[in-house]
Amino acid sequence: MTAGQWQPPHRSAAVAPLGGDSLAAQAATSVHEELESAGFDSIEALLPDVAGVGPLCDAFADSADLLVLVGGLSADDSMDVAGALSQFTDTPLPGLQAIIFDSARRHGAAHVLFTAPWVGWVGTTLAIALPADEAVAASVMSELLPLYSQLLEQRDSDTGPGGPSDRLRGESRSGPGNEPSGGASILQMPRPVTPDDEGDA
Repeated sequence: MTAGQWQPPHRSAAVAPLGGDSLAAQAATSVHEELESAGFDSIEALLPDVAGVGPLCDAFADSADLLVLVGGLSADDSMDVAGALSQFTDTPLPGLQAIIFDSARRHGAAHVLFTAPWVGWVGTTLAIALPADEAVAASVMSELLPLYSQLLEQRDSDTGPGGPSDRLRGESRSGPGNEPSGGASILQMPRPVTPDDEGDA
């Protein structure tokens, strides 16, 4: 393939419902539908238990645009998928947590307010833990995906013939004055950073 033939990669997502949880499986179906509508290729991954969060992060970090874990949001540490995810994320995104809580309230899922959803970057992959609630999961994804797609489009347009080697999370650790611009700012997401922005790698 020549430089002139290079095309940005298709958007990809992995969805992993907590095994043995029928509500998580139903919510994951809604997530797949939202992803398909937004133009993502999605696959279903295996999350047998909380111990599976680390291997999933290892498997999809930097290779998928989005990793969605569904179910296991519980005050019980042995079932706390969000708590486990927090151990593997580089940068938390509290703006997305606010969207989850707001969606939960609007859909009457008061129980979600007593859980601890987690959203953050795992490498250049956006990882999110959603409750096993079909309406909440669908609502969160319908609000998140247009904003995240906008960020990915900016990344792809800024990426040259060398391929998608830029790092989406580059500015997230910077201090004041580096807030992202545009619609994605409500998610407190960093703007894409190309290798040229970061200096010679």
